[in-house]
Amino acid sequence: MDIIETCGNPLFRREFGKDYTITSRWWYYSALVGNLSFIEIKRTDGIPKNYIATAIFGVTPQETAFNPMQSYLSAGRWLDETDAKSCLISSNMAVRLGIDKTQLNNARLNVLGETVRVAGIIDSDKFKSLKDIDDEGLLPVDYAMMAEKLRREGHQQQGSSDQMEIEKYIHLMPDNVLIMPAAFVQRIGGAMRAVAIKFNTPKEVDKFLAKFMPRTELTL
Repeated sequence: MDIIETCGNPLFRREFGKDYTITSRWWYYSALVGNLSFIEIKRTDGIPKNYIATAIFGVTPQETAFNPMQSYLSAGRWLDETDAKSCLISSNMAVRLGIDKTQLNNARLNVLGETVRVAGIIDSDKFKSLKDIDDEGLLPVDYAMMAEKLRREGHQQQGSSDQMEIEKYIHLMPDNVLIMPAAFVQRIGGAMRAVAIKFNTPKEVDKFLAKFMPRTELTL
């Protein structure tokens, strides 16, 4: 599926798709926000091993234009246009599933009833340090931990949302997340949670933000 199609929004396609590199990031949980999420990952190649992840992180090949993704892998490669049903697993997940670098592209996993191949292994320690431009992590939010944190702090929401301070989120660790193509995550019911656009010059950023942001309800 074309990257602009995976953005799922004609506004982004019209404004940015022809002139700039664009990527979308998708999150999938097995349960609604506030409930625990369990996604079972099982080997399908005759080896009786399984793993429970919390979420799936949907990415595109164009992510490499924004972050040096290959440097966060300990083996294999980042997902490309041919990877309709491939995944990246964390180094600790690989140990639990009994997968090493010699088995990449041959090891098969069952994810939500579909068979996918393992294209690469990410370095868990390196990947958890990856940040977006707002200093937030790229991986899905750990809503269960966020809810527990608010309960411990006795958090009470007072006043309008505009008056409240925007709180820094707790993000899942790489060992709790399976990385898959954005198109796959979109198809299984995931939600697009971020779009990154690579402009050519800082002046272009100011120009497009001035025109684009008033037409959205997004926080800048």
